[in-house]
Amino acid sequence: MNKLSKMALIAVTVIVVSATATMAATAKLSSGTAIDAKITETINGSAAQVGQRILMVVDKDIKLNGKVVISAGAQVIAEITDATSKNYAGIPGKLLVSFKTVKAIDGQDISISGTKERKGEDKMLPAIGLGLVCCPLFFLMQGGEGVIPAGQIITVYTVQNADITI
Repeated sequence: MNKLSKMALIAVTVIVVSATATMAATAKLSSGTAIDAKITETINGSAAQVGQRILMVVDKDIKLNGKVVISAGAQVIAEITDATSKNYAGIPGKLLVSFKTVKAIDGQDISISGTKERKGEDKMLPAIGLGLVCCPLFFLMQGGEGVIPAGQIITVYTVQNADITI
């Protein structure tokens, strides 16, 4: 082989290797894949507002064929869809969170579905009963607050198929 042929062979090899290295592999994430979302801050029904966005994180890596497609610590976005504060006469507070998206390893947002509802302790029966029988001041008794504590894990599910670049 002459010198020009060797150089051409080396050039073709470099191009093929470079093209192969830059071609990214993809993994197909199926609809209905379970993801554990972790609450990072306590959410309180009296402080939360309907429409407020809540940031959470993925608790464990989601892998397909041994490759991570959604990493632990990835951003999960949820939204407050109902929030009522505790009230007098023993009426409990309520909090409802709906999950919206999770961030895949390639940066794309994947739609997810799931909700978490928490109601405070209902003290209506004792407040009204004692208020009528004993003392009207029992009507001032408040119900418990709707709270979702930090660290709680909530399983949510993907609602779409997605091709994720890994």
